[in-house]
Amino acid sequence: MARRWGTAAALLLAVSVAGCLDPFRAYVDDAVLQQAHLDWSRSDQPQTDGGLFGAKTAETDYTLSGSGPPFPAVLQVFSLRTVARPSTQDLLGFVHTAVDNGTDSRGVRIDQAQSAVGQRMLAGGVATQFFTEEGTSTRGGLFPVNTKVRIIGEVGYDGSSSTSVIAVGIAQVESSRTCPLNIDCGVSRDEASWTEMVGDPSGSVGGAVSQTGLIDHLVTHG
Repeated sequence: MARRWGTAAALLLAVSVAGCLDPFRAYVDDAVLQQAHLDWSRSDQPQTDGGLFGAKTAETDYTLSGSGPPFPAVLQVFSLRTVARPSTQDLLGFVHTAVDNGTDSRGVRIDQAQSAVGQRMLAGGVATQFFTEEGTSTRGGLFPVNTKVRIIGEVGYDGSSSTSVIAVGIAQVESSRTCPLNIDCGVSRDEASWTEMVGDPSGSVGGAVSQTGLIDHLVTHG
């Protein structure tokens, strides 16, 4: 799942903006990650280079595995540096397209009535804009069939490192339970992975409150 989404986002960014400088690789503060309640694993992907007129991006992934609860989740952090800074609306447009492509390829049916937008200030002082969506998995794989997932796309710019930062996250928040004789035993809900991925002390993202929110504690400059 992470690589599929990563490839789509990297390609969209590479063909849509231009640049030639190495970005600062944004990452979740190591001290905060050690304090996190859940066992997130970090994976640094190779930097991609669009060539002389292409954007350079660095991708850092955080994954929570297992069938849960807590349910699985994936957070991808893209760091982008260009000669001409992309606008916030350009970045949001790229992320929307990447999310649409990723959910479509994984058979996630989006419920447009559950979409929301917002803005906040991350703990490190970077202002961001974000959107959230909800959907249902129809194909299986990382998220079993008929499970509810929640998605975030968030963008910001750190002038100290001249780096645009893009976060794309998806977490399972609900699972159907089947009892013997294939009787539906109701729904199991758990938002622990979602809350720790997107939360902050103020509950800026849909009321998700966390002191160890991964996106909230991104380090975006040296």
